[in-house]
Amino acid sequence: MRSLFLLAAILSLFTAQHAFAQSDPAAEGLEERVVSVPLPRGADIRGLVGKRVGTNPTNVALLFVGSPGILHLKEVEGKPAFDMKGNFLARARRHLADDAVMTVLVDCPTDEWNGCDATYRRSARHAEDVGALMAALAKELGPVKFTIVGTSFGTVSTANLARRLAGLAGAVHTATFAGSSKYAFETGMSGFDWGEAKVAQLFVHHQADPCNVTPYRDLKSAIGELPLITVTGAKDTQGPACEALTEHGFRGRERDVMRAIAAWIATGQVQQLGAP
Repeated sequence: MRSLFLLAAILSLFTAQHAFAQSDPAAEGLEERVVSVPLPRGADIRGLVGKRVGTNPTNVALLFVGSPGILHLKEVEGKPAFDMKGNFLARARRHLADDAVMTVLVDCPTDEWNGCDATYRRSARHAEDVGALMAALAKELGPVKFTIVGTSFGTVSTANLARRLAGLAGAVHTATFAGSSKYAFETGMSGFDWGEAKVAQLFVHHQADPCNVTPYRDLKSAIGELPLITVTGAKDTQGPACEALTEHGFRGRERDVMRAIAAWIATGQVQQLGAP
């Protein structure tokens, strides 16, 4: 267990200290709110729900950010507040929301705010917790289809939820944990059998991903013939290899990647990306 905590500390893939200039959601034509769902054990699970103003999407994308995946999501003076704004999925969520797709940034349950490690993410409890959030959203929104979308350490969640969680329409894994590194081994992702998923899956990976935990070659080998969008090109990369402002976080290609994911969620079509 100690090594798993060290994983989050050593990699620090997308930490709260990653300051990143965020545009105002309202200025982007988005409306966002916090949903909090009580869990039987006394904790709660929270999500930041976002959609285009005036739209009623029938697809819900549940977003699982990278390490440590703990957003500390809450409302401050009537407005959503959370950590890890620099994470790829957090900063680019506005490009995913459209007439057909709404987004939900999923926080770890409040009793996992000091952990949320791979042991939890592989567990039946994780599936039950996310299922409770889905049930609450479905009760409010009516008939919708849920797709899980993870990035980096968040793909430990999406990989296992795709096996365990009923009621999903699909799963998208980006910058995915794979290969034979000690971190992949410790999180249960080394030698992972992706074919055991119960739903359709899509992989999105940068060909030049510099992170030693998420090498493109190992991911491509691990998934066999499952659909893969290979991303090339980048702009204004900076910071450590496994953090959010390199090719690992699709820096400079955020909009293109998100629009391709939105198309797959809405239509099932895999759109390969051309050069930037």
